[in-house]
Amino acid sequence: MEANDNNLECETREYKNLALEENHWFMYHKILSMYWRYGKMEEALLYANKALNCNFKYEMMNRLFARYSTFVGIYE
Repeated sequence: MEANDNNLECETREYKNLALEENHWFMYHKILSMYWRYGKMEEALLYANKALNCNFKYEMMNRLFARYSTFVGIYE
């Protein structure tokens, strides 16, 4: 799927601002999923790292860790 950079940025701008303000891991996970879907791996990895640096409950992080382990496999 090809990404229209302007469209993707417009769609995520407000949500990213809210995520930065609230600093919840699941919001960053949602953003990384959007970037992943559009093939924007560097941006997705940035938000994966932001999510991992939040305070969180480990048992609720299964999807994030699964997605993050996929990134590690790509960049090795």
